[in-house]
This record gives sequence, C-alpha cells and structure tokens, in this order.
Amino acid sequence: MQRNTDSPETEKEVKDRLIDRRSFLAYTGIAGAALLSSGLLQSTTALAASDEKKGPPKPVHPLDPNAVTTVTISGLRALPTPSTTRAFLVSDAGKEGLFLLDSSDSVSADNGGTVIVSSSGARFKRLVDDAVNVAWFGAIGDGTADDSDAIQSAVNEAIAAGHGEVVFPQTSGFYRVTKSIEIRMPDHRFLHLRGIGQPEIRVTQFTSPDSHMSLFKCVRQTTPSTNAGVMISHLFINGIGVGESWGATNYYDNTQNKILFAVHMEVNQAIVHNCRFENVYGYGINIRYYDFALVDNCTFKSVGGHWYVNDGFDAFGDAVYCAQANSPSATAKVSNCVIVAYPSDRPRLSRIGVTFEFAAYQAVVENCYIEGYDRGIHVEGCPEIDLLVSATVVQRYNVGVFVQTGGKKLAFHHLRIFGNVGQYNGQSGPFATYEITSMPISTVFENCQFEIDRDVGSHLKIYTSFSNTTIVSKGGRWTFVFFKGLFNQCTLIGKCIYMYQCLTDQMNDCRLIGQPGSDQVIEAVAGSTILRLSDCVFENGWISLDNVSAGQEPLLSDCKFYKQAGSTMSYGGFIRPYAATIYINDGFLRSDIPMSFVASGGGTTKFLGLSYLDIAGTLQDSNGNPV
Repeated sequence: MQRNTDSPETEKEVKDRLIDRRSFLAYTGIAGAALLSSGLLQSTTALAASDEKKGPPKPVHPLDPNAVTTVTISGLRALPTPSTTRAFLVSDAGKEGLFLLDSSDSVSADNGGTVIVSSSGARFKRLVDDAVNVAWFGAIGDGTADDSDAIQSAVNEAIAAGHGEVVFPQTSGFYRVTKSIEIRMPDHRFLHLRGIGQPEIRVTQFTSPDSHMSLFKCVRQTTPSTNAGVMISHLFINGIGVGESWGATNYYDNTQNKILFAVHMEVNQAIVHNCRFENVYGYGINIRYYDFALVDNCTFKSVGGHWYVNDGFDAFGDAVYCAQANSPSATAKVSNCVIVAYPSDRPRLSRIGVTFEFAAYQAVVENCYIEGYDRGIHVEGCPEIDLLVSATVVQRYNVGVFVQTGGKKLAFHHLRIFGNVGQYNGQSGPFATYEITSMPISTVFENCQFEIDRDVGSHLKIYTSFSNTTIVSKGGRWTFVFFKGLFNQCTLIGKCIYMYQCLTDQMNDCRLIGQPGSDQVIEAVAGSTILRLSDCVFENGWISLDNVSAGQEPLLSDCKFYKQAGSTMSYGGFIRPYAATIYINDGFLRSDIPMSFVASGGGTTKFLGLSYLDIAGTLQDSNGNPV
C-alpha cells in the first residue's frame, strides 16, 4: 500500500529507506565522496526523521547518510512526488550510482543510464565523476544480448555531457556487437574508451550494406578538426563473426568480400594501448588525418587478409595503417606490439604489418614482432617521411621493408628479418624500393641481422649504408639491383650477396666468411664494383667482379686473407676478377696450402706497397718469393 506522504515517516520506514555512510561511499565511489565533501547535500532542505521526544527535525550534515535514499531504477521512475531534499542511490546490479533531481529540466529524455524520468515527469540526473559505464545503458556482456545500442548510447552520452571516459566492465562472457559504434568527436575534446581488465568485444554479425564495416569508427565533427582525440585501451576485440574472404573476386560485393575495420580513427590524437585483436579480416587499426598516432603494447593474432590477386588492387589487410597526417610535425608510432597475421595454411600472406602511406612524416616502429605479412613494413607516397625502425623482428614475409617513392630519412636499428616465402611486385628480400622519386638524405641499417633463407632480389635505388650488420646465407642469396652505398664493420657469411649494376663506395672493417659449398661471399656482375675495401678480413671466402669500368677499379687496402687448415675453397685465391683490374695495397694472406691473393679469371692484379703471404708457415712476398 502506498504510504500517505502527508504524514511523517515512521522510524522504521526511515531506517528501511536510508543507507549508512560506509555503504553510500562503497556504492558511489569518487562521485559520492565529491558530493558529500562539496556540501551539495548541505545546501538542500533535507531533514532527518523526527520523533516527539527529540523535538523538531534538524538540518542534515553534509556527511549524514540520512539525506540519501536507496532505490531501484524502476522505483525511481515510479516516484509520483519525488523529494527535492534527497539524493537517490540506485542499487540495480551494474547500474549503481547516485542520482539528484534536476527540477529545472523538463525536456531531457530518459536514456536509462544517466537520465531517469519519473511517472510525474521529474528528471533525475546521475552524478558522474568523469566516466560513463556501458552497463548503465544496458550492456550486459553475456555473449547473448546484442550490446551495440547500449554501447552507442554510452558513447553518445559521454560526448554530449563532456565526460572523458567510457568504461567496459569485465564480464564472464563477451560484449556482442552487430553494427558500427560511431564516435563523433567535437573539437578540443578527448574521449577514452577503457576496459576494466581486458573485456572481450566480439563482432558476431556483418550488417554493413557496403563491403566494409568498422567496429569503432572515430571521426571528426568538423573538417579539419582541432585537438579532437580518442584513446582505446584494455579491450579485446574479436572479429570472429566476420568471415574470411580469401576467395572473393568482387571487392564491392559484401556477399563475397567482407572487410572489418576493428578500429578506424580520423582524429587529431589517436591512441590505442594495451589492446588485443584477433580474427580480423581487413584492418586491425586504421588511422588517418592525425597529428599524433600511437599504437602501443597491443597484440594482433590472425589480423590481416589479402586480395585474391597478388600485386593487383592491393587494398586491405594491414594490422596497423597510418596515413594522411595533418602536418609535417605529425608523428605516428607503433611500439611494443606483437603483430601476427593468419597462419601459414591460408592461401597467401596477409598484406602489411605496419603501413605509413600518403603523407606520413615522423614515423617510428619500435620493439615489435611482425609475422606473416607480404610486407612487414610498407612506406608509400611519403617523400618527407623520417622513419625509424628499431628492435624489431620480421619473419614469414615477402619483402621485409618496402619503400615506394622515397622519403627524407630512413633508419633501421637492431632489425632482424628472416623466413622469406615469396615475392611482392617482382621483388623479395629484407629491403626493397620501387619508383623512387624522392631520394632520402640517408638510409642506414645499423646492428641489423638478415638471414637469407632462399634466393631473393631487390631494387635498392637509394643510397644505403650497412653498419655493424650481419647478412648470412641460410641456403639463399640476396640479389642487389642498382645498389649504391657502403658497408662498415659488417659480417657477410656464405654465398649471401649478388650485385647487379651496383656501386659500393667502400667496405670498411668487414668480415667476409665462406661456408663449405658456399664460399663465394659476393658476386658482382654487369659492371658492379666495390671501389675500396679497407681493413677487411676474408675467412675461407672469396669475391668475384666482372666488367669493371675504367676509373672504378677496386682497391683493397690493409686487408687480411685467411684460409683455415682443413677448409676447402673453390679457387686458389680470395679475389677473382673477370675483365677487371684489382689493386692490392699492404695485404696479408695466410693459408695452409699454396694460394695467392687473386685467383685466375682473366683480370689483372696490381700491387701497391708491401704485401705478404704466409704459406704453411713460410713467408713470401706478393710474387711468391721467400722473404
């Protein structure tokens, strides 16, 4: 029976409806504490229950829980004459929170989360500390209910009310999503979508009328935008409901080709941190029109895909894609990520691990592992890019790093590439270029390791420096085409490099090491030359040069040549010139059997300074005379 509101509440009724201060703070957290400490409750005319012995009611202290009534959402909606003197603590599981009556509002709609409208038309507003919870709006996360609308409502409310976070509580199941969640950011606003733990958001259905669908679509309200930002963190995004379309032949037909953008961001500050992506056929993270883009500490598994014709309409399948930066000061960084495409049983590799395209400027890939992509890292249409790749591994690839059109500076440190499985656009290997129209100021590989598992070939049309880098043949050889550059303190092992129309300025302090059956370390043909080899060491390995032009004859200065006892070499020398002249200055050779610096090949050898041979312990000069 409805209590008569004209008569005072009994003591029992008061106790039943009130909440103690400890429970109040436990339910409301920061928001409740802020309310109590701010004096907002003190400013009301809320009165404690009276009894005849204590006299008239007394004003309630701001920390007095007697000003708070516990109620459910349905109970709040049913209040016929709500009190203006109380705060209402909603106790519904997952929707707990503190509501206050806004007597000045008669138009706001009931959204089920932050605004509740009673049967009398009163508007109750949730006290929000800065974070909107998707559960307030009905997101359940049980893997059965469709949570799309609830999540969209939470996002809309956070943007409209100026809140900074949308939180996703951990659940025993997963948040089921069947359509895009659109995040339209106004200028000078930043929104953080944050998981508590790492709750799973699973796309279970493809509902887009187009051939692609975005799970989180973060876009600008104005173009261009100013200081609009979105951060997504601590979420597990699973695209298992959007099937793989390896056999599709019509890109625009969504019955054939279904592409999922797990995260699509077009905002000034775009940040994805500590997220997990799985089973995404399309794009893991696609970022455009940014000033600052950061993908950090994320894991990708079975993320990518690739069009059915290799080298044709190469349009999707990247784990991370950054493009069309807003200005030359814009920065994009991918760090501390494990990026793995689909397993090797798929028809082909996925497209690209990390892409910087169409006017990217400052770009960094740091401490990442990239596996199963046609190109590990791809740069295209970025003539002013300053790219740094460090502490990164690329394996199961066609081209490790591919640069098209050029750049400003390209630097690679502690990069390891191995496990080539094929070619892209006629090229393969750790590094390749194409249609270079903007020559970088410098391209440097430092402290890198390249393992050549099979024969590969690359156009290297930009001046490239290899420093403290190891290139080792593991059964294959890397063909350099149009290479210009130098090697400094590098180690070349086995039959690892074939040079075609290449000009190497110098090899300084390098080791060239032959392997049994693979002792020709470098083969230089079609006019390729190495102008100067200084302080290099040849160990059971040799090089050959063919048709070297006048004025580009190699000079070997202060080099050492060693054939170890018991080892075998294909020829009786360490350099084999074909129609080429070789200059040797102050060389030293040691062998357990008769050998010379140069093997016969139709070329000419000229000695400068003093060169010596130690043949089985007998010292000789460069002409073979005992010393």
